Amino acid sequence: MKAFVDSDWGNCPDTRRSTSGYVVLTGRHLINWKSSKQTTVSLSTTEAEYKAFSDLGRDLAWFASLADETLIFPKLRGITVSIDNRGAIDLAKSETSQNSFRTKHMSIRLHFVRELMAVGLIVIQYVKTTENSADFLTKPTARPVIRRSLEELAVVQVTEVASHLATRSTEGCEIEGSSGRFRSHKLRKGLKSAGAATCQFFQKPIRATMAQKIEVLDWYDKNGKNQTKTAKHFAEVYPEIGFKQPLISAWVADCDRIRQQADTSASHYKRVRVTKFPQIEEMLDQWVTQALHSKLTITGDVIRAKWQEFASMEKIPSEEWLNLSQGWLTRFKARHGLQSFTKHGEAAQADKEVIAEERTRVSELIQGFARKDIWNMDETGLFYSMPPDRGLAKEKCSGLKASKTRITIAVTTNSDGSEKLPLLIIGKWAKPKAFKKKSGLSLGFDYHFNKRAWMTTEIFHEWIGRFNCEMRSQKRNILLLVDNFSAHSLPEGGLSNIRLEFFSPNLTAHIQPMDAGIIKAFKSHYKQRFISKSIQRYDQGTPITSVYNIDQLAAMHLSRLAWQCVSETTIRSCCNHTGIFPGQLTRFDDAENNRALEKQIDRLQSMGLLHATNRMSIAELLNPADESGYSMWTSEEIFRSVKDSRTEEDNQEDDNDSEPPPPPKPTAKEVFKAISLINNYIESDTSVAADKLNQSMETYSKSLVDHLITTARQTTITSFFTPANSS
Repeated sequence: MKAFVDSDWGNCPDTRRSTSGYVVLTGRHLINWKSSKQTTVSLSTTEAEYKAFSDLGRDLAWFASLADETLIFPKLRGITVSIDNRGAIDLAKSETSQNSFRTKHMSIRLHFVRELMAVGLIVIQYVKTTENSADFLTKPTARPVIRRSLEELAVVQVTEVASHLATRSTEGCEIEGSSGRFRSHKLRKGLKSAGAATCQFFQKPIRATMAQKIEVLDWYDKNGKNQTKTAKHFAEVYPEIGFKQPLISAWVADCDRIRQQADTSASHYKRVRVTKFPQIEEMLDQWVTQALHSKLTITGDVIRAKWQEFASMEKIPSEEWLNLSQGWLTRFKARHGLQSFTKHGEAAQADKEVIAEERTRVSELIQGFARKDIWNMDETGLFYSMPPDRGLAKEKCSGLKASKTRITIAVTTNSDGSEKLPLLIIGKWAKPKAFKKKSGLSLGFDYHFNKRAWMTTEIFHEWIGRFNCEMRSQKRNILLLVDNFSAHSLPEGGLSNIRLEFFSPNLTAHIQPMDAGIIKAFKSHYKQRFISKSIQRYDQGTPITSVYNIDQLAAMHLSRLAWQCVSETTIRSCCNHTGIFPGQLTRFDDAENNRALEKQIDRLQSMGLLHATNRMSIAELLNPADESGYSMWTSEEIFRSVKDSRTEEDNQEDDNDSEPPPPPKPTAKEVFKAISLINNYIESDTSVAADKLNQSMETYSKSLVDHLITTARQTTITSFFTPANSS
């Protein structure tokens, strides 16, 4: 803590009293300031300065007592006080001064200040007038002096403040000359009459948004759960918020409520539509989104015709239809983020010359970025419970019900494979039955939802905003490459640390690293684990008809494991395969992943869980038809979907009955029994894998015992007795 104190001398034209002024700061945060006329006339500058000094000392003594009682600053000592009058300093230090003859009548103030110094509350030092931050509170000063002082006190919007100070303080005052120097004896009145002067002039910590709170809590959990370290980190990332350890402590204590509130606010977010027929617009929005994914050409006339078709199905009289003018079309496109695309032909039939041009264009985009700072993000659909059996797959994936076993997963990595972001997962329900009424966030997933389990502009903007904050905290500037999909757009206000660039439409299959094998490798690892889990369920006695049934939460855990297994080598090879890195055009070999998956399918077949004639090929299994979820619905299906959406939301729990119920949670006794059984099995196994498993289970057993001890219910004396019958 430090303070600056100053005084003029006899400048009041009416009473010749002096004006005292001081500011008190902790770091760069202003906690107190004062500018007031002294109660008596001072006979010298030393007396005037010393009066101001003693007034400050009195307030500091009170503040120290308050801080000690409230434990804000226990036993506060050593406050540095800066003053620009050596005579006042000499008096305070009990040193002989050539000005002593001017201060004989000041004994009370003299000894009061000396006592404060004796107990160590204050430490006095000399400062030049030009460096005294309280100078502008006591005397007429030039505008640059006011500006400098406000900047030193960390005041926001200095230009506006200086202008306001000049306006308030010159009411009824004389301006002296063109230099802008004015008599500021009413400056104090200007500050006080501003009402909320301190709030307006001096920097006040800005309240954190919900997204920032979640970002802080996530960083805290991932980086050792150190509150001081977290506060220091985010004080640099968001200096305007004023992060301190007590703030982090409060958020950590309130973590569950904050996360629940964030999840609730996100799940109830709806785009505001000011329209006469909202249901028609929602139907049209669904049709346009599907048409974009299906690479259909959309014109203004087509959009108008589709609106009229849905209006007819809704039985709206034609005389009540909207005019569907060019202005309406422009507003519709703006509301739904529609863009104009130049088509380059279908991906499967893309001209080699066009592909070469696109490869050259992207190669130029990435110049100037290190490979670790070149990122790619793409979405893929996943039929998470689809078996490698053609007969069962057709049955499970037919009709609209198939969408309920599909999730959308966004995968993101940099081009050298050194960094992979956690999966962004989009499902259909806010809290599927397997979540047990918990949010996806509280379960450790970046989870979002909507009725179609699709990527939307809102989800993309939230995700890329958090990604941008992470890059800003790392002081990195990166390039992010995405496909030219309507939901992929630059957020309003732009991005400070991410340069967002788009692949040309219909060419991503040839140029995008994700399409060059990264997503395929991810799905291969997922299917291997899915089949392994199905075999495990069969061994546990699950009926053949149900071995492939897994809930969404289990699928999300398998997806996370599969993404972790995509190696750095695979990612780098896929990026090189695209040819966008000069001299790095290579062929990606996925034979190893294919062989591992084939072995798993062979096991199914050998166990009688799969007939040879129904066996899917690797290509069918990893890229089944309609898995992207972007197949076109008919107008009737869209109409029925929107009309039934309210009923669907009301009966969400009933509709979730199609998902298999989650398995019951085993008791602690059952867990210990299972661990003991595994230990008995691997006792004679001397392999490295068995040794690692044994160590892991021992560590987990200890943590489980600790958890049971800390959560055990306290036994009371009545627990040892049986209640007597009242009869």
